[in-house]
Amino acid sequence: MDNKRLQINKSNPFYWLLFIVPLVDLGMFAIAWLSIGQSATTQLATGSSNAAPAEQAYHRLQETAGSIGGNWLRTLNPSVKAVQGDLVWNSKEQFGVMRLLNLPNPGNGYHYQVLVFDSYAESGQGTPLASLAMGSGRGSLYVPLRTTKKIIEPYKFVLTRSPVGERAEAQILLMVQP
Repeated sequence: MDNKRLQINKSNPFYWLLFIVPLVDLGMFAIAWLSIGQSATTQLATGSSNAAPAEQAYHRLQETAGSIGGNWLRTLNPSVKAVQGDLVWNSKEQFGVMRLLNLPNPGNGYHYQVLVFDSYAESGQGTPLASLAMGSGRGSLYVPLRTTKKIIEPYKFVLTRSPVGERAEAQILLMVQP
């Protein structure tokens, strides 16, 4: 056996592949890691373990007889001037889903809350359906809407912004009247 050193020819195009392939792999890993992080953010915002079921439920409810809903109507608050979306609710299932686009983050110490107002409610107060600690960003955010109270005849849904843990007056930002 001969103890010769392996000679590497740097002018050979395959030599550079030794550096390029690992860099491409590292880039693909970074992209995959960031997309997993974005998916986790969406899951936290929707309050579900997977954002896709909320979107599927949204489309299913749109096709279900007896479902009601409408587009979000914006108030004159400049923070929601670019917000779009809609909501669908089925009283028989006591379940709904809202879709939001361009909803900004509520800010430190604040959260969004979705309330439903029922014609048959004795108090006249809104019943909470969902709470959000973050906005939708530029993508669509599907949020499941549930309550433990029976909603018989909803006449209004509102999205409010209020301080977390305080009994301050909530600021109404969006509304749907089915």
